[in-house]
Amino acid sequence: MASRAQSQGDQGASAGRGIRLICLDLDGTAADHAGPHTWLADHVVDVLNDVGRRGVRWCVNSGRSFQNQAGMVQACRRLANMPVAYLSGERFIHWTGERSVAHEPFNTLMRTRLEQMYPQVTTALAPHLERLRATYQFNFEQDTDLIVGWNLNTRPHTETFIAELRTLLAAVPDAQILQNATWVIITHREAGKGVVLAEAARHLGIAREQILAIGDHLNDLDMLDGRAAAHVGCPADADPEVQAVVRAAGGMIAAAEHTHGTVEIIRRMMNAE
Repeated sequence: MASRAQSQGDQGASAGRGIRLICLDLDGTAADHAGPHTWLADHVVDVLNDVGRRGVRWCVNSGRSFQNQAGMVQACRRLANMPVAYLSGERFIHWTGERSVAHEPFNTLMRTRLEQMYPQVTTALAPHLERLRATYQFNFEQDTDLIVGWNLNTRPHTETFIAELRTLLAAVPDAQILQNATWVIITHREAGKGVVLAEAARHLGIAREQILAIGDHLNDLDMLDGRAAAHVGCPADADPEVQAVVRAAGGMIAAAEHTHGTVEIIRRMMNAE
């Protein structure tokens, strides 16, 4: 598996600051939405095809599941430069090719950590769940596949809810709370988008200095702070805290919003010397 993943595109010439890998968040960064359907924006597909002709690979790094990501990407019939990997749920890595292959032993190790932490989280929250439901009136609640998470109706409620969760989970040191707009997810402290990006890059033999990462929400922070990728950016409408982290890392805040900002960053970075 390693030799196949490492061989794809390695002969291509890098360009624009030596970038060899582009790591993209989906929602708010690379994806368009229309009702129940979500797919990569056409102009994002165009720029990914352009960089592919220059030997540059890319990967998805989203809180969405691997299956959901793969379905979105495979629906883009015009996409010629397919992702080298799907980084999913801030936890797992799947390599692409003739068939998708889980990255082991990393994925198993991550799942084991979650399995060990999950009962501690559910035990700590169980006495408080009815009160939390009545107080915050969740739009959605998830307690499956080792994920405990909620979607709330407003951002102020979300921030208050997170502060309360931190108190309730004080006795679970491995628990990490991630936020994406009004979504709140509890995962392991050794998970995160920066963690999976760094592991994928290590496996591919791509240095931090050769990676461009783009995102827009709070769960993107640890892949945009300069530790996993030397080149970082966000669209103009990214969360203010994300913009501050990108700025501190010497990255680029686009003039355009949403997917157009992502294309702006890629084109600017790839054409830089």
